[in-house]
Amino acid sequence: MARYLFLDIDGVLNDSGWINAKHPITVGETPWWRQYEHINPAAVERLNRITDATGAKIVISSTWRQGAGSTEAMQQILYPRGVTGEIIGITPLHPQRVREIEIFQWLRDNAGINLIYDQDEDRQSLAGADYGAGVRLLVLDDEQKFLYSLRDYMVKTEYFGGGLLDQHVQPAIDILLSE
Repeated sequence: MARYLFLDIDGVLNDSGWINAKHPITVGETPWWRQYEHINPAAVERLNRITDATGAKIVISSTWRQGAGSTEAMQQILYPRGVTGEIIGITPLHPQRVREIEIFQWLRDNAGINLIYDQDEDRQSLAGADYGAGVRLLVLDDEQKFLYSLRDYMVKTEYFGGGLLDQHVQPAIDILLSE
């Protein structure tokens, strides 16, 4: 069975408290020139527990993929910071940056999942799609507003609440191992 973990970074592998403690920001200064240092090793260890337990492959859905530009660049950023799960791709960019659509497009193009348009919800959906055919997915993200159709496959973290925490690990594993 193929398992895919769609990974946001800000709010998952880092959080406001960790960034501010590591790199205090002064008024008018932007911290993004040191962006790639903003990875919390404790969150990486939790991510590794999820991928180790499930064998899930990582697809980067974070806005970080825009600056990095490729799967290989994301590997060069995350592997040296301790990520052990296999990073196999990045989601495409949607003109309005709607993460849900970006994930759906990646699933269609790379996992062969044909999505269903749900007229009642006025959106694409996995409900009724050929989803059960040997594929499981998980979305780790701190934003839920553009991920409505994926809410059953999501573990929501908090940018202002610690990012990926121990309490998120088992629910994430359960989603990826569900039958």
